[in-house]
Amino acid sequence: MNDTERIYHIHRRLQETVTAIPKQRLAAELEVSQRTIARDFDTLRDRLNAPIVYDRKQQGYRYDPEQESFELPGFWFRADETWHPEQAGHWQDGRYHLSVPYANPTELIMEIMKHGSQVEVLDPPELRQAVAQALKEAARQYARD
Repeated sequence: MNDTERIYHIHRRLQETVTAIPKQRLAAELEVSQRTIARDFDTLRDRLNAPIVYDRKQQGYRYDPEQESFELPGFWFRADETWHPEQAGHWQDGRYHLSVPYANPTELIMEIMKHGSQVEVLDPPELRQAVAQALKEAARQYARD
């Protein structure tokens, strides 16, 4: 498990639990040291503004219930990551162009939508159209307020 996956795992665990989670439990789940978990907490707090607090009574960590709901960025992209053995990517005009083979567009559309205006589908046209339609439906849903 890489650093990003570990951060997301910790975030999910903190979101899902009603009781505080001891650092030792997270370290055991993730098969890392407690010091690594402490560094991950620092990253979440200092770089991502996660409202992580220590609960003395429960002797563990949780998100501060008095703070607004906290979400991590939907996606951290590194150009050197590989999701599929047949993917192809290159930089062009300051943007990274990525081609990924897929069979079912449903999951891919949901993944693309997580990134909002930060990503654009160029091809194939039917995928671009499906993403555009899904975004229009989402915009309509939020326009009802």
